[in-house]
Amino acid sequence: MDKVHLEAFTFEAGVDYLPYYKKFVFRFNQNQTLKDILHFLKSEIEGYGCDTNALALRINGIAVFEDIDIIELIQQFGEQWQIEPLSTYYASKDLLFDRQMLWKRYESFFVWADFLSVEEREEFEKYLALNLITPMKNDIYLGDGFFLYLKWILSRHPDRIKAIREWILDTQSGILNFVSLADMVYPRANAIDEEIWEFMRDIVFSSESQQWKHLYTLKVQK
Repeated sequence: MDKVHLEAFTFEAGVDYLPYYKKFVFRFNQNQTLKDILHFLKSEIEGYGCDTNALALRINGIAVFEDIDIIELIQQFGEQWQIEPLSTYYASKDLLFDRQMLWKRYESFFVWADFLSVEEREEFEKYLALNLITPMKNDIYLGDGFFLYLKWILSRHPDRIKAIREWILDTQSGILNFVSLADMVYPRANAIDEEIWEFMRDIVFSSESQQWKHLYTLKVQK
């Protein structure tokens, strides 16, 4: 059997002062996938926190959301893996992040957006993890997932475009702080990049926002 060397991030908020990494060797067969490694960690570390249904973690710093064959992952990352949560800052228990803490970043938006139904607010949960792909060097930036959520909202509430554009175009927290995240995800996240650029073209750089239009030339070329 082939093997992969793992360093698994372990941490529990409110219990541990700092995270630490536990080392393992996982022997696998040709048809095993990333989920098998997570199940292995859960069996080796009592109470290990990870979601084997909705995958969201990092391998050697790169975000992974899909249950990919281990063979393919080794071709991409080699045989030495450091497995971490999407965000060590928001880590709550091992590979799980504190969703409630992250939601708090958007409280002011949801207070303002009182026209949203309960179901429309809950839809944001589907986009939450995407806000953690980009390293948070700018902790004011509202996040890629948030702007994809706004795109979804505008498909349902096109009459709100003028007010929502104020959130989109904020110079510090707005979408103009977006950087290409395609290479921050495996497999390469071209679709997310394209959605963001499409949103900029169709909403941000519309005829009502001519002063921003020249910035579209900053689009990263594939």
